[in-house]
Amino acid sequence: MGTTLFELYLIVQRFAVLGTGLCPVDSEIFLSHNFHLWFHAGVAQWLDIALYKALQRIKKAVEIDHLVPVDSSVKYSSSAVDTLAIFYQIKIFWKQLAWPDVEGSYTFVAKIIDDICRCSVFYADQMSEKVEGMGESQNVYEKKFEVTNEWCLAINNIDYVRQSIQAFVGELGMEEIVTSLANFRSQTEADHCQRTLQLVIDNAVDTVGNKILELLEKVAEKMAPAINRFLLEGAELLQQENNCMDRLMKYLDDNLLTLHSHLNTDNFSRILAIIWENLSHTMYELVESNLERKRPPTFFLNLHETLKILVGFFKQGDEKNDTNNPAILEQMEHLLQLYGMETWELIHQYHLERREEQMAMEAATHGLLTVRMQFVEDLLRIEVLNARNLHPMDTNGSCDPYVKIHLLPEEKFTTITKPRTKTHKKTMFPLYDEYFTLHLTSEQQELENGLIMFTVKDQDFLGTNEFLGEAFVAFSDVPKTDMTTGLEQMAQVHLKLSRPTRQDSEVYRALESRHDKLARDFIKKEKPKFLPS
Repeated sequence: MGTTLFELYLIVQRFAVLGTGLCPVDSEIFLSHNFHLWFHAGVAQWLDIALYKALQRIKKAVEIDHLVPVDSSVKYSSSAVDTLAIFYQIKIFWKQLAWPDVEGSYTFVAKIIDDICRCSVFYADQMSEKVEGMGESQNVYEKKFEVTNEWCLAINNIDYVRQSIQAFVGELGMEEIVTSLANFRSQTEADHCQRTLQLVIDNAVDTVGNKILELLEKVAEKMAPAINRFLLEGAELLQQENNCMDRLMKYLDDNLLTLHSHLNTDNFSRILAIIWENLSHTMYELVESNLERKRPPTFFLNLHETLKILVGFFKQGDEKNDTNNPAILEQMEHLLQLYGMETWELIHQYHLERREEQMAMEAATHGLLTVRMQFVEDLLRIEVLNARNLHPMDTNGSCDPYVKIHLLPEEKFTTITKPRTKTHKKTMFPLYDEYFTLHLTSEQQELENGLIMFTVKDQDFLGTNEFLGEAFVAFSDVPKTDMTTGLEQMAQVHLKLSRPTRQDSEVYRALESRHDKLARDFIKKEKPKFLPS
């Protein structure tokens, strides 16, 4: 019916012109007699039929597509070519129709553009359905997905059609129709019509682009279970005789190689970003879910090593492929580093944080401790001068204070005696004036982040000495002098005494999650230092 109608339209068009005595086919003559209006409803119906047939042909083209490149120079298969051929049949019909009425032309072109967009989205859906299930395998041990060439070609096919939409619309003569509409109506109306058509085109391109994104995300989603399994097994067994990490890297390498070989550059970059995005979220969830399970430090240390390997693998020396989630990566690095520490390292990290709290204090609410310090060759000299405004814990308002000195981290100073002052009775302003000399090795003296901790306690006759406050000094803040300079020449340092306040800190919580004796003993000693809430 459609072909007969079209031929009849051309015959009437030619005879209408000949009947006027003019030989050339003149659309204005044809238009002036309104002969074209006889066929308006027929053309509209033909376009509806054309859409239906186009959808059926696209479906058939996808069914018979073996998903192999049409030749070695391209990365798309037969159904993409067939779909564009279907579009161009509609374009040829429109060109031959040469509809003379500009308003009618606009209406028909708008419908053709909308139909082409619908066909493009339909094609994307058909391609997605065709590859669903490809690359999946299962045995008694596991279910696994491998990226196949077919998946890559399906993505490329949809992209090939998407990229052709704008060019196809241009060949319909949209610009000429808009220009004629401006002459026939007004420039304002023509601009409005052009914006409407462009919006339809842009929406179609975006919709098909989203279909590509959905397919890329589906590939990444199908890869996720295998990646997750390798990650968890690798974290549990990385230091043992196993190949989980090797299996993970091989799985990624094999699948990314397939994607790189068969996807175009833009789509490969996009799926690389999606896989890394999913992987970073998976690792973060793995870290978070295991924080409260009291995992040993090796578990988090292994995950940290895995993360470093994966970041290097995905970055591949390209700064642009760094990470889409720097905040997540930074937090994950922080947690893995923290929970991967040995217990003694974690305790020292806690003390470093305590020093930061002390430095931020504005008022000496728990009193002041005055000292002098110096490094002289292999000696650390300390003079404890006095304490002021101590806050007694006893109800009688008095205390018997003494000061004990610790070098931190204690694991590095196991051979060093922990000196302490004499106890002063019933005073909140003890005057000590006691000197201590500690012999250190060069390695101990140069230790990074080494600390001196001064602990002030109230001696109780029952032996349950009450904690009054503590202060920290970094080794780097202790002056280095030669033997000609005496300790009495050093400046007095007034240290604000403090008590810990943050039981919710990440470091403290990490220590609470530990099972080992060192962590348990530390928490047992530290808890009484906190003031009752």
